[in-house]
Amino acid sequence: DPSFWRGYRTLDAKELDQLAEAIVEEVRERGPFRSFAEFVNRNPESSRPADLLKGPLQAAIDRTVNASLPPEVGKPAMQPFGADFSPAITGENQSSGFPGYLSQGDILQCLAPVLGVRSDYFRIVTMGEATDATGKVIARARCEAFVQRQPEFVDSADSPGALPAEINRSVNRAFGRRFQLVSFRWLDEKDV
Repeated sequence: DPSFWRGYRTLDAKELDQLAEAIVEEVRERGPFRSFAEFVNRNPESSRPADLLKGPLQAAIDRTVNASLPPEVGKPAMQPFGADFSPAITGENQSSGFPGYLSQGDILQCLAPVLGVRSDYFRIVTMGEATDATGKVIARARCEAFVQRQPEFVDSADSPGALPAEINRSVNRAFGRRFQLVSFRWLDEKDV
């Protein structure tokens, strides 16, 4: 397909589902990640050979989307002759870097406007009941809150970039990062 060489790669719903499943598998095998960099980059200190070659995101892409490329697009790369060349490229597709070959950079570029590191966002729904002496429910309340974890610690005396060994405040060792209440509302029974 000539568009492989001059266009950009598009994925259908099935390919996206396969990629999502492969990403989950990579996270289970390599996670948890202490940073976004660990999710994207290879791990040169790992004992697993696959971790040395590429990060989890690119590995998931190569196992699914790029694995379906027709053989005429790019043959498997071989290690060049000579002692100075690494065997890392052996088996990789020769079309890596061409427009139709999907890289983690292609995905991250699309996500850049909405991607936030350590901007975890949670929805919490809860219910409480008041009972009389016989156990009969006399009042019930439900609520929903959205909270977001911030980079700052509960006590701002410790720097957000502090390593675990550098955290001086006991409250920060016990509770970690600050959570900000983004929204709160009472729920009707029909909302649950």
